[in-house]
Amino acid sequence: MKLTILSFLFIAACASTPSETQIADKIAAQKDVADSSTLLTKVHTTIDQAQTLQPEQRSYIKSLVAEIKEKNAKLTEDGFKVRSLLIGQLVAKSRDQKEIAATKAQIIEIERKKVQNSFLLFDKIEEYMGNDEERNNTIRAAFELMNERGAVNRN
Repeated sequence: MKLTILSFLFIAACASTPSETQIADKIAAQKDVADSSTLLTKVHTTIDQAQTLQPEQRSYIKSLVAEIKEKNAKLTEDGFKVRSLLIGQLVAKSRDQKEIAATKAQIIEIERKKVQNSFLLFDKIEEYMGNDEERNNTIRAAFELMNERGAVNRN
């Protein structure tokens, strides 16, 4: 029975994907990262010690990190203000549920933007380091293998 393109790519991705346990173990090993300050120190140390980076690459990646750090610092400050407002709304004598819901939604939006900024950083670094090309080559190789096995329907 022929594999469909999607099922083949799914199988290929699963075969090379680390398990949740492996990832959890690696996260647990990051004992020296407890807050944004220690995270930034760890990020800079990692960049400085990366054998694969040239000085200009280190500088560029650090500039990306600084840019996102600045954006997320402002969002974090805004988040603290909104949380403070929400606590006041929750303990007030008369609570406006619509206002409370809107305030909670604003906290969610701030956190969404912070996560989005972080992934923008990751994507920029990955693109800069050339992993898009590697991903494209992997997909191309998967299609070629499927074609050799007759799994690609050309109709």
